[in-house]
Amino acid sequence: MEGIEPEAVRSGVPDSHALGPRFRTAAVLAGGASERMGGRDKQFLDAGGEPLAFRILSRLSAVFPELLVVTNRPEGYRNFPGTVRAFPDRVRGFGPLSGLHAALSESSSAWTYVVACDTPEFDPRWAAELSEAVLREEASGRVPLAAAAAFGDHLEPFHAFYSRDLLPPIEACFARGPAADRSCSIASVLRGHPHIRFPESRVRAMFPDWRLFLNINTPEDWESYRDPE
Repeated sequence: MEGIEPEAVRSGVPDSHALGPRFRTAAVLAGGASERMGGRDKQFLDAGGEPLAFRILSRLSAVFPELLVVTNRPEGYRNFPGTVRAFPDRVRGFGPLSGLHAALSESSSAWTYVVACDTPEFDPRWAAELSEAVLREEASGRVPLAAAAAFGDHLEPFHAFYSRDLLPPIEACFARGPAADRSCSIASVLRGHPHIRFPESRVRAMFPDWRLFLNINTPEDWESYRDPE
């Protein structure tokens, strides 16, 4: 039961904080090196008068009452106009997996919605789809550890829900060897564990242009995002 396909897609939009206490937390991973951005720190790029990470946090706050940021610069979030907890990785050197580990360790809820600071779009319908798929699986007696979109055979690691019960497999991966061998990743940890995969065709029924998963890596990506025309 490695990958589970969900049942039919729903199209409703949740009210504020309507996902329930088990899905009350969202985390932004903002610890990347920004090497392809020419050294500019993506989390603090000017997005219409506010840092890019503030933009996604503000959007997430409409649905999630608890907001977390995993960052090496927590002081940069003191001026966020809302409540957010910012903190660094607990175990460094494993890229996004380190960030996911820190977020799940700090989260107060069973499930945490995880995005990256450079994936700035958000749609509450998608969060509702994922959480409902998790609840259906659990009601059937299964215990998924994540719920995410698939892009072909690739699992989209962001705009995904992760269970706190994924922490032991993550920590077991950390313990197997140094980060330099790159054998630990979100995908490798999920491999062999039950998780829900929304196939690409199903996701494109909601997002034909795949914009929800837009990733800003380079100055050209940033200019295109700021000026889509």
